[in-house]
Amino acid sequence: MTYSRRAVRPRNCTDPVSTNSVTVTKNGELMNDLPESFRWSYALSKQLSSAHTLASSYGDLELDDEMREAVTRALRPILERRFEEAEKRSQ
Repeated sequence: MTYSRRAVRPRNCTDPVSTNSVTVTKNGELMNDLPESFRWSYALSKQLSSAHTLASSYGDLELDDEMREAVTRALRPILERRFEEAEKRSQ
């Protein structure tokens, strides 16, 4: 796999994997214009390790260390599988 596990994400960043938002990278590229595998890699390397809030239409819930660890354990296998599937489709 080509993603890094070390990353920090500012609190005001939006999720580039979401289809409901448009995210601009540091160099000005639209995240939606980048390959799907890159978006999953970004979620693994930057977003998952810095998750801090559960957001819903009913409000936000700040995650403590125990909840962050549970989110990571639950989502990492799914994100890794989707990254691998996207890599295979792009070849």
